[in-house]
Amino acid sequence: MPLGAVVFAAAPIAFALIRALQSGHDLRMLWMAIAALVGAAAAAALGGMNRRRGRGRVAVWLAAIVVGTALAAVVGRLLGATAMIGVILVAFVLAGCWATSLAIGAIATSPD
Repeated sequence: MPLGAVVFAAAPIAFALIRALQSGHDLRMLWMAIAALVGAAAAAALGGMNRRRGRGRVAVWLAAIVVGTALAAVVGRLLGATAMIGVILVAFVLAGCWATSLAIGAIATSPD
């Protein structure tokens, strides 16, 4: 696994753990990070990110960001977050990290 993929995968968990430590008890961002992972990974798997190249892979990457963002935002809202702009921005960053990690991994393991 390339270092870039590991860094992008570790970032959402690191952000969530920092938030939990700062607040003392707020685990919403951790649950949002997990939801973003589930959404991004599902979109990447269903879109066949590992089988695509070029623009096809970019399209799946974008879909992974959109699905991961949506799922993380819903989880954040369900857990009581009220500032929707903030929820959407945090969800977007979390999903973007996961989707980028998945894309880097797909590129690194691509046969060509």
